Amino acid sequence: MLFIAIFLSTSAISANQCQLDDICLSFKTDKNEFSVSCRDISSVSITSRFQSRDSISIEMSEKIDMLDFVKQNQYTIATFSILGYEYDKLRLDSYLKNKVRIPLNNSPKLELVNKLIDCVHLLNK
Repeated sequence: MLFIAIFLSTSAISANQCQLDDICLSFKTDKNEFSVSCRDISSVSITSRFQSRDSISIEMSEKIDMLDFVKQNQYTIATFSILGYEYDKLRLDSYLKNKVRIPLNNSPKLELVNKLIDCVHLLNK
């Protein structure tokens, strides 16, 4: 009985930390900002490649199209944030649409990536 209570309270805590309408990702430049709600993220994974740095692969729903934002800010450096916390700087290139691959930082900020993965997994159940 204790196990069930702990499991249910853990699930409730996790659910409260990540809601569909929360902003999971944002890209902010000096001109403007583009935000993506958690509901609009299809998948998040860590990709390992031979002889290169690991990266975070994020795929957003097809209705998310960063093209206009990127055109307005092309080749500008944007601040990339995960769950409201700054993660890294990112150069905006024309290849960005609804998929993003970002180098994985081996730092305390890696915890943000794990929280994002958990959040998306929880919401996509």
